[in-house]
Amino acid sequence: MTVAGQAGRWTLQYRQALVGETLAELRLTTVLHEADLRRSTLYGVVDVSSQDIAAVLRQLRESVITVPAVVDVVRSGQVTARGTVAGSIGEPVVDLLVSAHDVSAGDVDAIRVAGALRADRRQIVLKPLAVDTADAHLELRGSIALARIETTGEFDVRIDEPGRLAPIVPAEWRPTGSIAAKGSWSGRLDRPRVSAQLTGEELMANGLHFESLSGDVEVVDDELLVHDLRLSQRDGQLRVDGRYNIRDRALSTTVEGRGLRVTLRRLWSTTGDDPPVADADLEGLAEGFEQV
Repeated sequence: MTVAGQAGRWTLQYRQALVGETLAELRLTTVLHEADLRRSTLYGVVDVSSQDIAAVLRQLRESVITVPAVVDVVRSGQVTARGTVAGSIGEPVVDLLVSAHDVSAGDVDAIRVAGALRADRRQIVLKPLAVDTADAHLELRGSIALARIETTGEFDVRIDEPGRLAPIVPAEWRPTGSIAAKGSWSGRLDRPRVSAQLTGEELMANGLHFESLSGDVEVVDDELLVHDLRLSQRDGQLRVDGRYNIRDRALSTTVEGRGLRVTLRRLWSTTGDDPPVADADLEGLAEGFEQV
């Protein structure tokens, strides 16, 4: 760290190597206000880069900074944060552009993150933050109140080939098609409550084809709750209610279907012919744990 000053104008340069091949640099200039030091103006730049985003997030989790528990699923990746410092010593304002690439989290690889945030003494604002994979796009807009460590915001997400994100589901039941969700979150930063409305189209799973999907989901503590999820065909409908414990990877669900048209793919072996179909009603309960 180096500090130099003359005639009420001071400059500071600080560099620090951190865990996970992380380098942080701050270059800051302040012009002192003689009557009130808090009103001294600030201008500077901040630059943070890391080759191991998982190590950085673990360090944040172990520090005084509250970080959502969901970041525990991040396994690897590279991240940068670059921006400016402005305002005054009493009311500093930081604007950052954040990007990450080659991120792996849970069972998903090649995740990209890009967004902007503004931070002051009272809150951090996302405006917005985008997360992309080969099959999904997520946008987050919200804020974190620093005094109460509480957060609120909204999000939009679209997922193509959603079955790739559900490894606990048997392979034949992993759906193709597309799903979208629009929702919000609120509560403590480490355990926010999330709710969303789902829509979908042209979904196929284990011989069942659905033209549309609608329903509600919630994330409360460690559980994903599905409420009145309805998958519709022209003359039939499948209804699903259930819960999935994210930490224990335990699934419990009830399924009810009426007037469903089913493609019997497993009984079809004649090349060049259309597969046979059947109408069916079904009702059942499924429970289980994902094998790790």
